Amino acid sequence: MTSTFMHARTRIAGFVLCLALLCASAAALQAGSRKTARRIYRFTGVNGGVVVHVGCGGGELTAALYRNGADLVQGLASNRGSVQQARANIWSRGLYGKVSVGRWNGKALPYARNMVDLLVVEKRRELSRAEMMRVLAPGGVAC
Repeated sequence: MTSTFMHARTRIAGFVLCLALLCASAAALQAGSRKTARRIYRFTGVNGGVVVHVGCGGGELTAALYRNGADLVQGLASNRGSVQQARANIWSRGLYGKVSVGRWNGKALPYARNMVDLLVVEKRRELSRAEMMRVLAPGGVAC
């Protein structure tokens, strides 16, 4: 097998396992966003960089994904109300700027190829696997 194929297999395996982690943690998102974020980082082995949270809802987990000055976290939501709610939540924590939220069309991610280090996808909608792989940086992980 080529190293590119092995790299893709690792990314896919990480995505499947991380999806299971998120499903198991869905009930704890409201009360335990920080715990969930720590588990995601521990499981994926990502040490920072550009972090994107697709389907960010009210922004609790999006805010919790910010860990230090080396991270840039952006939440994406397709619903205008969710965007406003998440922005207010992040603003109230004093994180806006380090953490931001934008509106998303549900299909194409608004990032250049190989830009995202950690892609956390809660609401996939019409987001294709190819689109997720396009934005992941070398060594990046989709969760």
